[in-house]
Amino acid sequence: MNQRIKKFCPLSILAISLAANFAHAGVTPSVVWDDFDADPNARLGSLAFLSSTIVNDPFAQGGSLTLDTMFDNGADTGAVFFNSGIGVEQEATLTYAHLGSEQSVGSMDFVALGAVSFDMDFLMADQAFDVELNMSSGSGEASMVILVPAGMDSTVSFTLGDLMVSPSFDLSDVNEVTFSFNLASSAVASLDFATTEIRLVVPNSGSMALFSIGGIIMTRRRR
Repeated sequence: MNQRIKKFCPLSILAISLAANFAHAGVTPSVVWDDFDADPNARLGSLAFLSSTIVNDPFAQGGSLTLDTMFDNGADTGAVFFNSGIGVEQEATLTYAHLGSEQSVGSMDFVALGAVSFDMDFLMADQAFDVELNMSSGSGEASMVILVPAGMDSTVSFTLGDLMVSPSFDLSDVNEVTFSFNLASSAVASLDFATTEIRLVVPNSGSMALFSIGGIIMTRRRR
């Protein structure tokens, strides 16, 4: 099953001042990467593809991966739902390509942004499972795997400084970001989960003051 999440609006010049947004102590500045409330994605993540693969299906139960832009849990709108039948081992990927541009050569400079991590919110997960972050830069790659806990309202963080990187990887020239859920190598059977938002954490608000991207909104953590 493959579902394409279409392109978001073109980049445009928009100066954003963060100081007023984060005057409250203890709030970590972040920019919405994707909150799944629009198709095409109108946030920083740009062009995206959502896909899933059935790894094992002993009882012919099947599985699904659904983007629901209208889902409202009272604190947030939009979610991706992952549902697997009894005994089904299903893997899913969410890929953001051609970053920073609608052109095929587009890339994004995470160093200039002062980005330190990706945060991903989960509304629920009925079992613990692995999520992998993979970032591509020309011929180089960087990756890390995190365990998402079972339960309600959890957030996991992918710290960019902890990525395992190849010698040719360049964090200042990233052209693709992929999140892989329930990896085939460690797949959990009969897994159900819902993810509601991905944010890019940028603690140094000064580095973002002149960051110009159309359609971006700066947020505080909602939970």
